Amino acid sequence: MCSENSRIGEVMAKFVKVRFRGFKNIASCVKYEYGEAKSGVPLGGLGTGSVVLGSDGSFSASTLRNNIRDRWNPRGSFFAIYTSSGGKSQCKVLGNYLYDPPLQELSYIFDPSLKSETRIQSLEYYGHYPMVDIKFEVEPVIVNMQAFTPFIPGDSKNSGIPAAIFYFDVKNVGGSPCEVSIAFSWGNDIPSQGKQLNRFQSKDGIRGLFYTAEGTRDSYALIYLGDAELTYLASWNPYTSGTGFLPAFSKEGRLPNVASSEDVDYRSPAGALAAKTSLKPDETKTLCFVLAWYFPNLADSSGAFLGHMYSNWFSDAWDVARYVAENLDSLYKRTVAWQDEIYGSDLPYWLKDALINSLYSLARNTFWIKDGRFGHSESFVSCPIMETIVCRFYGSIPMAMMFPDIEFNVMYQFAKHQRDDGAIPFALGRPEFFDRPYYEVQKSINSSEFVLMACRDYLWTGDKEFLDRIYPHVKKAVYYAKTLDTDNDHVVNEVSMQYYDCWRFYGTSTYVGTIWLACLKAAEKLAQIKGDKTFAENCKKWFNAGLKSFEEKLWNGEYYSLYNEPETGRASDTCLGNQLVGQWYAYLIGLGEFLPKDHIISVIKAVKRLNVAATKYGVVNGVKPNGKIDYESHGHHSDSITIGESFCYAATCIYAGEKDLGLEVAKKTYENIALNQKTPWNITWNISPVDGSLRWGTEYYSNMVVWTLYHALTGKLFSHKQ
Repeated sequence: MCSENSRIGEVMAKFVKVRFRGFKNIASCVKYEYGEAKSGVPLGGLGTGSVVLGSDGSFSASTLRNNIRDRWNPRGSFFAIYTSSGGKSQCKVLGNYLYDPPLQELSYIFDPSLKSETRIQSLEYYGHYPMVDIKFEVEPVIVNMQAFTPFIPGDSKNSGIPAAIFYFDVKNVGGSPCEVSIAFSWGNDIPSQGKQLNRFQSKDGIRGLFYTAEGTRDSYALIYLGDAELTYLASWNPYTSGTGFLPAFSKEGRLPNVASSEDVDYRSPAGALAAKTSLKPDETKTLCFVLAWYFPNLADSSGAFLGHMYSNWFSDAWDVARYVAENLDSLYKRTVAWQDEIYGSDLPYWLKDALINSLYSLARNTFWIKDGRFGHSESFVSCPIMETIVCRFYGSIPMAMMFPDIEFNVMYQFAKHQRDDGAIPFALGRPEFFDRPYYEVQKSINSSEFVLMACRDYLWTGDKEFLDRIYPHVKKAVYYAKTLDTDNDHVVNEVSMQYYDCWRFYGTSTYVGTIWLACLKAAEKLAQIKGDKTFAENCKKWFNAGLKSFEEKLWNGEYYSLYNEPETGRASDTCLGNQLVGQWYAYLIGLGEFLPKDHIISVIKAVKRLNVAATKYGVVNGVKPNGKIDYESHGHHSDSITIGESFCYAATCIYAGEKDLGLEVAKKTYENIALNQKTPWNITWNISPVDGSLRWGTEYYSNMVVWTLYHALTGKLFSHKQ
C-alpha cells in the first residue's frame, strides 16, 4: 500500500491512491488513522452475520451468534505481533477488546516490560467492503494485513460463506535478520449452559482450533494456512490473568501447545494460534489465518426456527474452514476482481469508494434462512422491519445487478403475500418475520413500487420464467393501486403515509404521483412484452389521463408543488428535493422520459436554487419558494437531508444531461459521510443540513441506492455474470 516502505504517520490526504495486495489497479480509498473512523468494515457475507474490524484494529459489534441487536464485542479476540532482531524483542497487540474493561486499564497483569506500550496505536486503515487493509509497524517489520469475506457478484453461494480470511504480509525493513510471529486469539462465546470446549486438531488437511459447547451445534474454527512454525494455546482466561496469553507469547513468539480447554474451570475460554517465521533484510512473507463460524439455529422474533442457508452446505465451522482452505485461491481472486474492475474504471474516485462500501449493509442487515428465503431488514438496529418495500425500492438496485437469483427470491415472497384485492404488503414482517405481512402502512406507493421493481428485474435480466411468474401479480397490483385514486383524477392519492412517513401530504402529491405514473409506464411495457394488448392499452390510457391531471394540479411554472387537494383547499408549494422520483426510476430501468423535458430541466434547476443551496451537504428534502427550509414535518423529515434522496436527485441530473451538477451534489453528500462524519459503514437515513451531523437511522438499507450513479454514468449494469 502506498510506497511499500513508507513509515506510519506520514501526512496524507484523506482520499488517497493505494495499491492493495492482489489488485492490478490502483485504488481510490479513504485512509483513516488509528481509531479515526466511527464505524468499521463488517466481515461477513449474505445472511451470515458479521463482526466489525474497526479502525483501531479491534473486533466489535459481532452478530455471529445470531444476536442481531444485542451486539457483542468478542472478548479474548485480537491479534498480537512479536518481533526479534539483534537481541531486541517486542510484543504488541492489535485491537482493544483483549479484556473488558479495555486492555489499557488492565495492563498491570502483563509482564512489566509490556506495561507502557502494549497496544499498537499508530496504523493506517483502509476499508473497502468486504475487505479491510491495515498497515502498521512493529520494528523492524512493516505489516500489511488484509482481511476479507468472500463476496462474488453472480455467485450467491460463495458470497454467503460464514468465514473471514486474514492475510499478513510481513516485511523486514531493518538491516539485520529478524523473527516475526503473528498470533490470533479468539474467545469461545458460544451460548451454552454446559461446558465450552476448545481443542487443537489436525484434520481434513487443515490444522487449528475447533470451538464447541455442550448441548449445541454452534461452533467456531480458527485455522492457519501455511508452512510457518505453528504453536497453539487452546485455553486462556480473557477476564483475568489466568494462564496468561501474552506472558507466554511475548517471550519467544510461541505458545505452549496446550491442546484442550477441557480441564479449565472458567467460562468463555479463549484459544490462540501463533505462526512464526524468519525474515532476511528486505524479505517479505505471508501468514494466513481463517476464522469460520457456524450458528445454525437462527430464530424469528417469536423464537420459531428459521435456520441459516449456510447450514445446508456445511456441517460445522470446521467444515466451513476446510471449504475455504480448499477454495481460497478462487474465492480471493474473484472477490478482488469485481473491486479491481471498479477501481480500474474512469468513475470519480469518491464514487468508487461509495459504491464498494455501500454494500456493507448486506453483511449487517440480512437473513438468508434454511428454506432459502432471503430478507434485508430496513435496519436491524434502528428500524427492524423485514424487507420494507419502500426501502428496497431504493436499496435493492445492486442486488438486482449482482445477485438476480436472490432478487427474484424476495420478489416472489412479496407476490406470495399479495392480498386478494391486489395489495402488495409494506413488508414481510416486523421485526424479524417472513410470514407476517402488513399492508396499510404507506399503501399509496407499495404496489406501484412492486410493479417498478418487477419491470426492472425483467428488463435487466431477460429472465422469461421470472416474468411469467410475476406478471399476474403486476396486473393485480396495478388494479389495486388504481383504487387508491379517490378523487377520480387518474393519479393515486395520499391515502396513507408515504416514504417520508413523518411528513403528511394531501390529495395529489408530486412524490406519490410520479411513482404512480412510472408504474403505469412499467406495466404497459411488461404487458406489451407479454402480448397483453388490452392491458397495455388501458395502462397507456390511464397514464395519459393521469399525466394531464398531475400537470394541472401541481405544476407551478418552475417545479411541481409538494401536494394539492382542491376539495379541502389544502396545498403546499414546498419544493421537494426528489420530486422527480418516478422519472428517476423510469430513467434507471430504461423507460425514458415521461414528464415534459422542459419541466424536468426546470425542476432540476429549481431544486438547485432552493434545496441544494440550503446546505453544504446534499439536498434538503423540503424548501419553500423563498429559500427557507420547511419545518412542518415531525421527525425532521422535511428539514433534513435524506442521503438516498440526494443520490437520486444527483442521478436524475445525470440522466437528464446535467452531469456536472449531479456529480457535485453526490460528491459532497458522500464526502460528508466518509470524511466529516467518518461513518461509511454506518450510514444513517438522514442528516442535518446545518452541519451534516447524523440524525436518525443506523446502517440503513436504502442507501445502497448510490448504485444508481453507476448506471447513470456508464449506461450499464454492473455484471452479475463474473
